[in-house]
Amino acid sequence: MEFGKSLSSNRGNIAIWAAIILTFTLPCTCKTSFAQEQDDEIQKRLERVLQALPKVIPNEMSKEKIPGCAIAIVHRGKIKMLQGYGFANVDSKQKVDPKNSVFRIGSISKAVTFLALAKLCTERGIALDKNVFEIADNLPKTASRHGPVSIEHLFQHTGGFDQIGTNRVFKSPDSRPRLGPFLQRELRTIRPAGQLPCYDTYGPTLAGYLIEKLSGTDYSSYMQKRFFASCGMEHSYVEVPKKNRNQLVTGYGVTNDKLVPQAYEYYATTPASSIDSTAHDMAQLLKAILTSHSEGESKVFPTSLIKAIHEPSKHGNSEMPSFKYGFWEMFRRGNTSHPILYHGGQVDGYSAGLYMVPSKKFGVFIAVNRNSETGPRVRMTDDIPLGIIDRIFGFKPARIVGEIEPFATDSKQVAGIYLSNLYCHTKFEGDGWPDRGRPIKVESAGSGKIKIMGEIFIAVDPLTYRNPKSQEVVLFHQRPDKTICGKSYNFHAPGTTYEKIDMRLVKEVFGDQPSEPNPLRAIVLRLTGHWKEAAEIYQKHAVSVAGDRLSGPWAYYRAGTCLIEASAFRTAEKMLLAARQQFQQFESGRSKFTTATFASIARNMRNRTNESLVIALVAQKKFAEAEKVVVNASTEFGSEAKRWIKSFSKDKRMKRLFEMPSVKKIIE
Repeated sequence: MEFGKSLSSNRGNIAIWAAIILTFTLPCTCKTSFAQEQDDEIQKRLERVLQALPKVIPNEMSKEKIPGCAIAIVHRGKIKMLQGYGFANVDSKQKVDPKNSVFRIGSISKAVTFLALAKLCTERGIALDKNVFEIADNLPKTASRHGPVSIEHLFQHTGGFDQIGTNRVFKSPDSRPRLGPFLQRELRTIRPAGQLPCYDTYGPTLAGYLIEKLSGTDYSSYMQKRFFASCGMEHSYVEVPKKNRNQLVTGYGVTNDKLVPQAYEYYATTPASSIDSTAHDMAQLLKAILTSHSEGESKVFPTSLIKAIHEPSKHGNSEMPSFKYGFWEMFRRGNTSHPILYHGGQVDGYSAGLYMVPSKKFGVFIAVNRNSETGPRVRMTDDIPLGIIDRIFGFKPARIVGEIEPFATDSKQVAGIYLSNLYCHTKFEGDGWPDRGRPIKVESAGSGKIKIMGEIFIAVDPLTYRNPKSQEVVLFHQRPDKTICGKSYNFHAPGTTYEKIDMRLVKEVFGDQPSEPNPLRAIVLRLTGHWKEAAEIYQKHAVSVAGDRLSGPWAYYRAGTCLIEASAFRTAEKMLLAARQQFQQFESGRSKFTTATFASIARNMRNRTNESLVIALVAQKKFAEAEKVVVNASTEFGSEAKRWIKSFSKDKRMKRLFEMPSVKKIIE
């Protein structure tokens, strides 16, 4: 499955760059302002980093079970490093060639598609504030129900589209719909454009369709003949054709600690997911993007586009990272003067990362032939570029503000439950992406003060709150009627926006007469503690689909977990048993709707269902039945089940269960 951005924590940077510190004694730059760095000093650091990388990269590849890697580093219009490591194919021992070995770059495709559309619009004299529905005038009313969406909204990931997520992956290119029919079926807005950022797959897909409408040719042909050719990207493709498949490195997963080749994925969201390229070609793209006006204009992109990429963002709060032509903006260590633009990408068997510091005309691209869906998490596609940037440019942490005088405002208006808005709002889980992450509670702590996860934030204006003990800032977003609809953090990626969970959200998405049973109403009720009401909605949906769709067992699972919270353990047990049975049907292929992706999801959900089922059984003192579930889960799911089994061992309510020899043996 294709994922969005992939940005790991700083944990990896510490481990990776310890090797450089031990190998080379570098001057400490912590007290040196980023803006005051001299070019000759930067060049010295760059050379030291280039000397260290041939040791660092293979070491990280070994830790993360990665067979092959390619990396390119660009500075001031020149390729400073272009190197391959390891194997393009493990069995044949074919080595990675950074000029000719093609990797899948996954969601980095989104930003590349946006650049292509921006270039085309500039060439055609089309303003970025033009309504996309005037260009693609054959899309359904659900796509424009909340009003116009501009091209620039697409670039900023503020188009307001729902992130459905399912029915996008196909076994062959012949079985999937073209962009137009796919968008006619799936594109829908859930909020007015410009209101909230949300990392978006459907906006970039629409951008690819706009390229087709404006150019009169299909997206793939335009990218191949017009865009890639203009950038000097000779081995880049929208899905590498079969005649060139010998260039494609083999993508791997990890099963039972062994590398296993992964099947090539075909996406209906092609412009957002499906560009394949080499490290050399991506270096050519970086050179075109990072061209300095003082060193001569880019031969690829118009001056206005290059200038916009290099200049600070002009939309939103200046302390908040945003999206720029689809790239994520990062204020490294709170530094807003020299933002990093980046994007990650993962599809089955591949991971990649592209990082730029436009103000320094510096960029890094890295790709590997394994992704994080199986085996150890792939971190090096984020940690290596960030480590390089840190060691060369020496980011100085921003000053901590200290004591703040609260702005007089009623903090109760922002209090409530918030959830990351990257999920499907208009379909039940299983038919659309599930809501991800845990909800966050914002509490009023007096006039001009709020509490978030134990930390106090002080108001500096009606919608902006600052943590005086750190550099963290929270910005709340308003609807036109002044009600609060979401919040963003300056330390989080710009797409990690949280929306306020209340019935206003249901009305905004569905209007005054929402469909029933309603998936978003169920989420709101569940997250605000109305367990029985939520369970009733989930049960109605599960019965209505009768196991024909993956959302059926998922709804039974949600009903069961809600009823556990409501202490209705007997009914919860029935719901969870029904969920487990139907997940098994999808997993085994007995359902006519089963795909490889659905089978994998069903297996994971069946394991989670077992976890909840044990809680319901123990609450009813059905210890023998709970024992059977635990033992069978341990045998079938191995370490995946043992994690939750071990967590139960610390629960006093589970004491009798863990006194049973068969269960005790599992955790020993």
